[in-house]
Amino acid sequence: MFTGIIREMGKVVEKKYNGGNVVLGIKTVAELDVADSVAINGVCLTVVDKRADRFYVEVMPATLRCTNLGELRVGDEVNIEPALRLNNRVSGHLVTGHVDGVGRITYLRRRHGYYEMKVKIDTSLMQYMIPRGSIAIDGISLTIAEVKQDGIIVNITPYTLENTNLKHRRVSDKVNVEIDVLAKLVKSDVQKVQV
Repeated sequence: MFTGIIREMGKVVEKKYNGGNVVLGIKTVAELDVADSVAINGVCLTVVDKRADRFYVEVMPATLRCTNLGELRVGDEVNIEPALRLNNRVSGHLVTGHVDGVGRITYLRRRHGYYEMKVKIDTSLMQYMIPRGSIAIDGISLTIAEVKQDGIIVNITPYTLENTNLKHRRVSDKVNVEIDVLAKLVKSDVQKVQV
């Protein structure tokens, strides 16, 4: 479990293949041990090896198919969040690290004192989008400002833009999208009641 509050940006320093899996070496100062869970761009992965200045995660084909991790290259910066400890404060919202789909940035504009980003989202996920509801984009806890027919608009503070991989994002880039787990539960309960 995570909160969507990015603690650090790491850099991909190695990318290799192990059968159909991709092994990523990520340079970081995060305190992680082998077997720890860590969210990389919002995807929950397990640390499989650790060296002095980097850790390694292995990404399976199913995860590569439904996230943007397969497109990472050496030199790319990624959002890192260690798993939530039970004694931590939840600053964002509860994030599982189980990505629901990949969205595409259709614009990222500077506004007066903040940035506005529109993300096109698969039609099947739009039923969970609620104005002022929570969403995780590349693991970042954000609030939905507006719901459009084909996607959502989120507002981003200058701090969040500068301290996450959003500062490198451009129009058409793919981003990992995780729906708020509470929205999924409410929708599920409503569907059960209607049956």
